[in-house]
Amino acid sequence: MTHKKSFPFQAYLGQPEHQAFFFFTLASGFALTLLSKIDSFSLIPTLLIEILIIIITRKIASGRGYQTEYNKHVQKQALSGKTALVIGCAGGIGHLTAQKIAALDPDNLILAVRGRERAERLAKEISILSLKTDVVGYDLDISSLESIKEFVSLIKAKYTSIDLLIDNAGMLQSPYAKEYKLTPEGLEPTFATNCIGPFYLVELLLPLLLKEKGTRVLIVGSIAHYYFAQKGIDYSLITRSEAQVKNNPSEYHNAVLYGQSKLGNIFHLRDLNQKYEKDYGLTAYCVHPGTIDTGLNRNFPWLFRRGFSSLLKLIGKTMEDGVQTTLFCALSNDAVPGEFHQDCGVGFAADVSFDQRKIDEFCKNMRDIIQEKIKS
Repeated sequence: MTHKKSFPFQAYLGQPEHQAFFFFTLASGFALTLLSKIDSFSLIPTLLIEILIIIITRKIASGRGYQTEYNKHVQKQALSGKTALVIGCAGGIGHLTAQKIAALDPDNLILAVRGRERAERLAKEISILSLKTDVVGYDLDISSLESIKEFVSLIKAKYTSIDLLIDNAGMLQSPYAKEYKLTPEGLEPTFATNCIGPFYLVELLLPLLLKEKGTRVLIVGSIAHYYFAQKGIDYSLITRSEAQVKNNPSEYHNAVLYGQSKLGNIFHLRDLNQKYEKDYGLTAYCVHPGTIDTGLNRNFPWLFRRGFSSLLKLIGKTMEDGVQTTLFCALSNDAVPGEFHQDCGVGFAADVSFDQRKIDEFCKNMRDIIQEKIKS
């Protein structure tokens, strides 16, 4: 594994969105200060300069791209004759990812979202993008162990192998302790959606994932792990009851839950790569798409959502920008197996994500939790 050690501020500045924010702030301040000292200072030159600053800001925020018309034929070769599975693709980055994958003409494209009718409608919509691809939609609630088990049984009955698995499903619990609710199986929903479900899904799909050489597994992670999970994962959070949270709201931090679940994604993919790359050719990648205005903040207050959305229109990545690193890890030989990626390259993962003892601990805890819930 490539340990790209960094200081927090260095990792912060490594994000194109953060670079864009600093550029906009400093450039705007400098421009206004300079213009105020000029006798001919007026509204028109100020607006022109600000427009130029905004254009440059947006260019910085978009980061590095991967998919271009120049290399699209190479990408099509990478998926020729392949079967791809995209999870969590009803909207946002996941939806655009499914569209991009379909346009590259794999033999089969499996789309997994909650709700059978919605899955079938989505498959019909996506299938228009490729005349060569058989697109099929399946019902899957990635937070439910029972739903995952049913989904895998259907997949195994129809397909003999899966060459590319992309998990876009993500959950950020409401910031209000009073709205904290466990899944029907008694699991904390952020961990269930972001960690436990994907872990169980991959375990059940291993016979198909290991069938052919060159299989890739991608989970969309987040730089949030760097800010909220430097010490690792507090596994007591996963089984904390609704009563415990509501009686002690000061101890409930949804951002910490989210960050730790995203650290779990890195642990999972490092473990997969260690176990299966050498003998089976399976490689695994964790992807940070960037700071994007998605549905993750839908549980937040209206005023916060509007303000955050407006800010991201200036310094955030677009959906098109955000899907580039996913495509890079899914298709490019320059992607580094077992690593955390951002902006089409290896990103700044927290030091704890390289701790083998904690990687092993994570995998053991996931299996123990899953077995306990299945038995009950």
